[in-house]
This record gives sequence, C-alpha cells and structure tokens, in this order.
Amino acid sequence: MVSKKKKLKAQKRKMADSCEDINLIEVPCHRRKVEDDDMAVANGKENNMDQKDVEALLPTRESLAHQLLVAVRAKHFVILEGPIGCGKTFLYSYISKELRLPLRTMQMGDQIDSKSLFGYYHCTEVAGQFIWKTSNFCQWLSEPCLILLEDIDSANADVISKIVQLASDRHVTIPTGEELTFHEDVRICATVSGKGKKNSVLNGVPVRLSLNELTDEELRRLIAKVCCFSSFGL
Repeated sequence: MVSKKKKLKAQKRKMADSCEDINLIEVPCHRRKVEDDDMAVANGKENNMDQKDVEALLPTRESLAHQLLVAVRAKHFVILEGPIGCGKTFLYSYISKELRLPLRTMQMGDQIDSKSLFGYYHCTEVAGQFIWKTSNFCQWLSEPCLILLEDIDSANADVISKIVQLASDRHVTIPTGEELTFHEDVRICATVSGKGKKNSVLNGVPVRLSLNELTDEELRRLIAKVCCFSSFGL
C-alpha cells in the first residue's frame, strides 16, 4: 500500500509537470496551420488579426482590393460604390491594415454643413464669449490615418464640393482663418451606396471603383471561412 504522503507528492509532481507543459506549449498545433510564418505570436494568441482579415478576403475580390490599395497608397481620393452590405467598409479596413494606418470612420448626412465639418463655436460661462471647438474630422487631418467618409452621396452638395477640393489640395482654411495642412500620411476615401442624390462633383472624381453585391457562392465561402476561424477560437 502506498502511503498518503507519497500519494500527495505524486499528485503535486503531476500538477507541476502539467503547469510546465502549459508554459511550454504557447500555440496549439491547429493554430499553427493558419498563422503566417512571420507573424509574431505570444501566449498562444496572435498579436494582430491581419491574418484573419487576409483569409476572410474572398479570392474574387483580391484584384479589386489590389486596385484600391494602389490608389489609396498614391493618396488619391477614392470612391468605392456598391449596395449596402457588399463589403465596402471591410475592404477599407483591409487596406488600412495593409498601409498600417488607423481607420477613422465618419458617417455622412445632410446634418453636416461645410463649416461644422471642421468644428464649431460654443458659448462659455462668460457672456458674449465663444470658443472654437475642433471637430474629429479636422483633428484627423493632422495625424497619420485613413479617413473613411461613409455614404458621402447623402451629404449636402456644399460639403461634397469642399471635401473633393480639400482632398485634391491637401490643405484647407478652416472658419477660424487658420491654414491647415494635411499630415503627409493622411488619406481620404469614401463610399457611395446610392441612397443619396446624384451629384456632378462626385461623378467627376476620377478614381471610382465598383463593388457588386455578394453572390450566393461568395456568401457560402465567407460563411465557411468564418466558421473555420470560430472553430479555431480566433
């Protein structure tokens, strides 16, 4: 018969061995199959989700994604048009990761005018005193990022004209009279879903790419990829 002390020692040794195994095995074998060779891995989890986005990019859209990447990298004002739910925002998210730029999204609408686009004056506790408050969009222009203007066709005509002009000039005079020059690594892009009115200024933008609605086959592939990643715990 084995004494109780020996049994306790054996159990402690077994637990210690299992803890060592946990520390040594950082990445499960089934995850090694989907990770990129040069991807940094720590504590069994990837440091970024780029590989997941790359895998989720459908083969039928790789050509369009490459065209979009080339245009955005060249600092062109790009318009990506297509129906709601076709993947326009996802493609821009993929491009932002490829360029290593944070994605800043702004939903456009008729409530924004060409002046409030950059900020507004707000009153203080002192009577007759107003302070200028810069908008998020204005702040983004001064930092490296990819600015996405969602549904730009739903904005007012004066806002559309202002955005197209400043995207071309890469500098603008804000209502305070200050001259604002863009950060060299800022990019501006937009989506069009067809909800807004036709605009001649938007029609004149030279770089326009069209994205069709997802086909049944593409939807099946996308669902299969998502289920695959879910089974891997990504």
